[in-house]
Formats: sequence, structure tokens, C-alpha cells
Amino acid sequence: FALVADQKNHRVRRVDLLPEDGEGGGGGGGGGAHAVSTLAGGDSWDVVDDDTSGADVRFNRPMGIAIGVDPATGAAFAVVTDYGGHTVRLITDLATGATTTIAGKATVGGNADGAVGTDARFRNPYGVAVDPVGGTFALVTDWNNHAVRRIDLTGPNYPVSNVAGVQCESPECSGSDDGVGKTAKFKFPAGIALDPSHGSYAIIADSGNNLVRKLVLATRAVTTLAGTGAAGGII
Repeated sequence: FALVADQKNHRVRRVDLLPEDGEGGGGGGGGGAHAVSTLAGGDSWDVVDDDTSGADVRFNRPMGIAIGVDPATGAAFAVVTDYGGHTVRLITDLATGATTTIAGKATVGGNADGAVGTDARFRNPYGVAVDPVGGTFALVTDWNNHAVRRIDLTGPNYPVSNVAGVQCESPECSGSDDGVGKTAKFKFPAGIALDPSHGSYAIIADSGNNLVRKLVLATRAVTTLAGTGAAGGII
């Protein structure tokens, strides 16, 4: 199955990829070949921080989604960036859609890190990638803070820290400089993916700069892999 962040419908949807519902496990949904169902979210986008499940969950333009596996239990989970709500949500049960806020506060933008995730602040979190080895952390592109943030998923506090980028919304905080940590600059970072073998580096779509960037997690060094800074389709 696949999970899709249905931004303008304020939902997370499930698409069954196998010919018959239920093959391969992964929880409910179903209805036949390639059936689509709503895992979490409903008609309202009046996002709140309350823990709830299924259609009672409220998102405000969910943007990014990544699936991880808890190494202790083997259970799958999903991390969702709630772009309009300025929060990062955790779907703890892929059968019921049980959802909780692990970082940020609903409708409150900002740029603070925090030893407790819900004390941290985001401005339109966009892309997300989960550690492919142990499922112990997630990286989030903080679109309007021009930064990449890290969330510790081991709980219970889900601390949030800066990995790279100046981390503020002022135009002076954006740019295309390579560097280490907060000396590197992004401009509206969007998609992000982690090295699938070791989770040692991330590839970032730096949308406002028309660049593809590489972030090495051990050193927090950011370099430019592709692009000239000009938009276009030339290979």
C-alpha cells in the first residue's frame, strides 16, 4: 500500500497496491484492486492538537508523508507535515489512523527548537523523511524558515533541533550558500529524501533556488549537487 497526503482535501489517503485487499498486511482500507480510502482527516481543516483517529483527525493542508518502522515492535507508522497547521503529526496506527501532534503547535508559526517537540515552532513544514535504518528520527524541511530540522522519534518528548539553514523567515535568512549547519542557506526547501541504505545523508529539493542539495548528517555539511540557480529543463 501507499499513503498520500491529500493537501487540499485535508486528508491522508491509503492506496492499496496489491490486486486484492489485505494482501501483504499493513492494516485496513481495502475494497478491491487499487482501492483508495481515507486513513485520517475529514471535511474540516480547523486543525487542533488533540489526539484522535480516523475521520475525527483535523489537518490543514498536509504536505509531506513518510512511513517508518518501529524497530522494537516492527509496527509501521507515518510522519505527516501539516503545512497549514505549522505542526508535525505522527500516525501511530496505520489501521485506525490514530494521530498525535509530536512537534509544533497548531496554527502557531515560529522558529524555536525545543527539548519537547510541542514547544518547538515551525513555519509551514513541507517535506519529511524517516530514518530508514532504525526509524529513530525524521528530517523535516521547514519551508518558510528556510531550514532543515530533525525530530527525535524515540519519544516521549520528540525533541526538535536544527540540522542546517539559518532558520528564520526573514529574506536575509534565505540564500544558496553551501556551508555547515546554520552557515548554509536554503530558499523554500521542499522535498527531502534520506539515503535508503544507511540514512547518512539527505537530498533536498531547494525549490526557491532551483537547486538540488546534499546534506551529510554527521557533519551537517550542505553542498550543491545540481542546478545553476536558473529555472529550466536542460539536462
